[in-house]
Amino acid sequence: MKNKKINVKILFGILLLLVVFFGAFIIYNENILNSGETIYLKTTPVDPRDLLRGDYVILSYEIADDSRTRNLIIDENLSNFDSIYFILEKDENEVGYLKEVRTTKPEGVLYLKGLVDLSSETRTSVELGIGKYFIPEGRGYEVERLRGELEVLVSIGNYGAARIKHISHNNTIIDFKNK
Repeated sequence: MKNKKINVKILFGILLLLVVFFGAFIIYNENILNSGETIYLKTTPVDPRDLLRGDYVILSYEIADDSRTRNLIIDENLSNFDSIYFILEKDENEVGYLKEVRTTKPEGVLYLKGLVDLSSETRTSVELGIGKYFIPEGRGYEVERLRGELEVLVSIGNYGAARIKHISHNNTIIDFKNK
């Protein structure tokens, strides 16, 4: 009988750890969305489909495709998963543009952290953590036809992590709930 009590305690402990882990993950993401600094980023989307999760848009950001980013990766001989930091400034329309890209963490400025991804043989890229945006099934074509004209409102937290708040076209939020 004592052996069953130990197993129940171990099971309860594991479940408690899982709840704490997932709760912390949710709180971390919600904190970025609710208290991070917001900025619009320009994109170039593609419309793939995930069999398990539905339609989504792959978003490629101008700041990651900037020649300064590619040159930094090559000049510094960066490897997969090396961190790079995009120092951003906003224009009068709250659209972010790249001021500087570097390998050292900046202080006191708005920045977005990225990880180098050399998995593509044709080019270098940077994973920003905001490269996919899931949309309702059947709405992918609607977004795909706006390729290159979308802006994404992201919220950037204290450590350069970003989360997507919404996507927009011509200063109008694309609302997937009303169609």
